[in-house]
Amino acid sequence: MTVLFHKLRAPVVKLALAASFGQALFGCEASPGGKASRIERTLASSYPLQAAHIVEAKAAFERRDEGFARAPSERAAALHGALDLALPRRGEERIQLSAGGLEVSVREIDAEGEGSLAGSAVAYPRAGGTSLWTATPDGAEEWLLLDADVAHTGSVAAAWEVEGATLRDAAGVIEILDASGTPRLRVTAPEAWAEGGRLVPATLSAHGNRIELVVDGGGAPVLADPAWTGTGKMIATRGYHATSILSGGQVLVVGGCNSGATLGSAERFDPITSTWSAAAPMLAARMEPLATPLANGNVLVAGSLGVLVTAAEIYDPSANTWSPAGKMIAARGNTTATRLSDGRVLYVGGSSAAPLATVEAYDPTTNAWTAASPITIARAAHTAALLPDARVLVASGFDQHGVISSVEIYDPAANTWSLAAPMKTGGGYATATMLSSGKLLVVGGASGPGGALTRAEIYDPATNAWSPTGSLSTARFYHTATLLPSGQVVVVGGMNGFGSLPSTEIYDPTAGTWSSGPSLAMARDAHSATLLASGLLLAAGGMSTLSGYLDSAELYDVTGAGTGGTSSSSASSSASSGGASSATSASSGASTASASAGAGGSTATGAGGAGGKTPSAIGEPADGVSTSSIHSGPDSGGCSVEIAGDAGGSMRPLGLLLALAALVRARSRVSRRRTPS
Repeated sequence: MTVLFHKLRAPVVKLALAASFGQALFGCEASPGGKASRIERTLASSYPLQAAHIVEAKAAFERRDEGFARAPSERAAALHGALDLALPRRGEERIQLSAGGLEVSVREIDAEGEGSLAGSAVAYPRAGGTSLWTATPDGAEEWLLLDADVAHTGSVAAAWEVEGATLRDAAGVIEILDASGTPRLRVTAPEAWAEGGRLVPATLSAHGNRIELVVDGGGAPVLADPAWTGTGKMIATRGYHATSILSGGQVLVVGGCNSGATLGSAERFDPITSTWSAAAPMLAARMEPLATPLANGNVLVAGSLGVLVTAAEIYDPSANTWSPAGKMIAARGNTTATRLSDGRVLYVGGSSAAPLATVEAYDPTTNAWTAASPITIARAAHTAALLPDARVLVASGFDQHGVISSVEIYDPAANTWSLAAPMKTGGGYATATMLSSGKLLVVGGASGPGGALTRAEIYDPATNAWSPTGSLSTARFYHTATLLPSGQVVVVGGMNGFGSLPSTEIYDPTAGTWSSGPSLAMARDAHSATLLASGLLLAAGGMSTLSGYLDSAELYDVTGAGTGGTSSSSASSSASSGGASSATSASSGASTASASAGAGGSTATGAGGAGGKTPSAIGEPADGVSTSSIHSGPDSGGCSVEIAGDAGGSMRPLGLLLALAALVRARSRVSRRRTPS
């Protein structure tokens, strides 16, 4: 299958550029035939793609009397929460780092000798190799070129001493804390390569005020790449993730995938300090999981697409721990999760090898799953919403033959399903938002590969009828839709046949009309959107056609929704049905799991209040929201999707939709961005 969206890196061209440099990699300060030229040849021959990144780093250092620093223009352009650093003249001297008001000094053990500009990098000799620092928009990368017999299993290949802060080892991500315990800087788990570009294991750990790097290179020469950043961005690039608002107001982000890996990692966004910190990793990696807040403040995470997972798990935010939550009766992705009024969580349909009609519920009081009555029509990539009368509406999606428009309603008290009026237009990967009036708004979606929809329909439970309510200006799926305190609904991002979208649209239920909202700073789909207690909406992560998987977040000021709003970058995300799971606040009902649209189902969200502005970076989940998503297991070998088809292997329409999702994920497979698993 042809991949439609690639982030082209042109490695051959880059290698040619590196090889054709008249000067050594380390610039004018290196003499031809000297040590710098040897390092250039080593990088170009043994690590060609990485050499291109060092040679062509966009941000640059400039020499100062006291050492090296970012160019003033690049420092001014740094995002909120980004790390600033000043490098010394000599490797044995201290590096000065600052972010979020915290200033620390770092000494690299075994680095020594005069530093020199090496193209865009600063190079220092060190025992057993060379250290090269390159600037990034949000911090710095340190490229450690280690000689043979340095990188052995269990041996420390490099170490740093940190003064002026406390270190915390968070599952291999080293967080540097200020006096209040807030993480302001971080060092992320590095990537490391043996000669030829073969990945080798590398881990970071903290011991007192010392950070240590171990690379399992078997004694061979390696190139390792730890990153030093501020905490204003997400720890991992990720899309197709899930989010949930915690009782203290923080946002939990779990799972998803990025270039080449399904993620088991988790992180938390603190809206008070505007910082991200690592949470304990999940027990299983999952792509497009569903995260449902429970009545006791814990979060249920279950489901996965690609690598199907039956095991469910519970996150305890107070202890920062995960525990098993039994096993689902059927592994499923492209499903929905809705928290019922009695506290149980209902999972409906979805897909494994084919669309499912099975239904099951998780009971937090028994920590067990039980079967419920099956839905009449097997379906996946549908939407689900908790109605004001405590019943659950399930709409549209795909069966094994293609698009369906049918709607069914589940009565938890009787454990029965009944057919409701069908939608005017069928499709999957839509969003479903419960309005303050008790009516349900379903927006967007897809009817086939590239077949994004502009549909907007309202369901009235009192009359059991659907009616059109205008239409989106831009067709989209893998978007999010969030009910604002004003009663309006903001639809953010997504994608269509041409790529990721930066646009937002605002629905006014009183007038039944749509208007344009402020554009995102970064076009994104498969992201999340979470409404925070402050009234800000956090859009986080996702994918961009041009940039691949994202670690950026934006905040939308909802106090001016419908009047233009304002958007700013750097924060977090959640989606009601667009690619990453999301949670939103609701005025009534039970809360449901959130997930991104287009990934497997949609969520219905509810909220009450007033007002709304544009995306800048923060969001929250809420009761009365039901969601759906796609999933996979802990850092399990890539973002793969199991295509639904018949026994003969022919791809049915649902398989085409899942293939569409696979195409989206393939866009950034060649991206070199590190991510904790």
